[in-house]
Amino acid sequence: MRSRYLILLVGTGALALGILVGRQMRHSPTEDQLKSLAFELTPTQSLEGRPLSNNSTPLHLEDLESQLAGALEQPSPGRREDAFYRISQSIDIRDIPLVLNWLAKRYKNEIQPLITRLVRRWAQVDPAAALAYLKSPPHPQWRTIFLRDVLKEWVAVEPAAAAEAVKGLKDWRPEVIASLASAWALKDPRAALAWAQSLPSAQARNEALPRIAVAWADVEPKSAAAFALSQSPGRTRDRMLQMVATRWAANDPNAAMEWASALPGSPSRDRLVEAVIDGWAIKDPQGATSYLSKLPADEKRNALTILGIHWSAQDPEGAIAWAQGLPPQEQRWGASMIFGSLLDYDPKRASEFVLSIGDPQVQSDLVKTFALGWSHRDLSAAMDWLKDLPQGRAKDNALEGISTTWVANDPKGAADFAAALPAGESRMRLLTSAVRGWAEHSPNEAATFVAGLPPGPQQDEPVMSAVSGWALTDPQSAGAWVSKFPVGDLRDHALQAVLTSWVPRNPVAAASYAESLSDVQLRRSAMETVANSWLSTDENAARAWIEKAGLSVEGKN
Repeated sequence: MRSRYLILLVGTGALALGILVGRQMRHSPTEDQLKSLAFELTPTQSLEGRPLSNNSTPLHLEDLESQLAGALEQPSPGRREDAFYRISQSIDIRDIPLVLNWLAKRYKNEIQPLITRLVRRWAQVDPAAALAYLKSPPHPQWRTIFLRDVLKEWVAVEPAAAAEAVKGLKDWRPEVIASLASAWALKDPRAALAWAQSLPSAQARNEALPRIAVAWADVEPKSAAAFALSQSPGRTRDRMLQMVATRWAANDPNAAMEWASALPGSPSRDRLVEAVIDGWAIKDPQGATSYLSKLPADEKRNALTILGIHWSAQDPEGAIAWAQGLPPQEQRWGASMIFGSLLDYDPKRASEFVLSIGDPQVQSDLVKTFALGWSHRDLSAAMDWLKDLPQGRAKDNALEGISTTWVANDPKGAADFAAALPAGESRMRLLTSAVRGWAEHSPNEAATFVAGLPPGPQQDEPVMSAVSGWALTDPQSAGAWVSKFPVGDLRDHALQAVLTSWVPRNPVAAASYAESLSDVQLRRSAMETVANSWLSTDENAARAWIEKAGLSVEGKN
């Protein structure tokens, strides 16, 4: 005989909650009944030998513990989900609150799918009791996580009762209102609308009404559109109209476009035309192109962008063929949004497409956009592609697109690559950016790197970038490095950069450092830099220091 079994509450508390197997009773529990759910497993409640299910093979506490451990050991999310499903189906409905309390003591993110399944099963039989449990769950976050699951099940069978329960929640969340409104509107939009208009909170109404309108548009688009137009002007009305237009267009794009085009007043009408194109493109991007010729240039730009997004998501090759046939200016707008889907579909095909664009200026702009997008997804692959490009404008633009991601992830690698490039604007832009980012994290390494560059202008700019990056994290060490530079403009400008960065954060320390410099000319220049910068942030303190600092008359002036 097993030594421990799950303790079940079969007395009046559980019966009063109406958690009945095989019967569809639903009612709201009293406060005393709610308290009966907040029990702990104690010896006095033990009913030894009581199984957790009515199955022919009863599930006991030890079984549950071992099955839970086995589920968590599954090698894939799919197998783990299957194991959770089997466990949830083996639990007697009456025992779900007890099992939830038991799981609460072992709660971690990995078992949340099991809890979700149990909550949903309970809500299918007695949603009022499940909602009552979530008013004071063992873990406060359970309320947020599982409330929508309970309401979704409740709305499916008793939308009015679920809606009334939501109106009674003092700490409702916007997504709860939105979820309930959408579900009810699919069954009875007019009843859902009446409920939403009765909500006491304006914020709640603003969450519910657009959701109801868009669900209504599936069955009665003209009525939904008329209702949206009847609302008071404002953000909620605009949002509602755009959602209705998009949904209507997904079902009947020509009728939706006829409605939107006939509305008075721009730019609101223009936004609704774009919303119709959005819905149209989701369902039939090729069909939506037939309307583009009717649009003025400023509206066509947004429409091309929308088409590029949706078409490439559904049919990448079709989207490429469409974009290649566009005039150059329209190609810029339409093709720029294709890359997101193409990079997921086939990065190599995407690179071939962008390099095949004939117009040099359009290709230049799109190469940069493409390189930036690819670097966010796969920096290593994007860099390999960049290195294989021939020298020229396309490579320069690709380098600019990749540089931000590259510098953030590997500033040393970016600096090494830049140093090997031919002299030019692209080389210097990447080199200075990389060195600055490198100096913020590994200043000594960055300083050693720039010191090894050939002297002259090709070294001076990277040195200044290293100084700027170092000064952000350790201005005193940056200043010590700069003070060892040979006498000249580079030393003076670098020290000025250190102090200008330092003074706003700690003017006293910056002033003390400037006074400590042994080189007379350097000290004077540094003190003047501190004085000028300090005066702009705290004039009284700066003047007091200037009087004591022993600056020359010219310096004081």
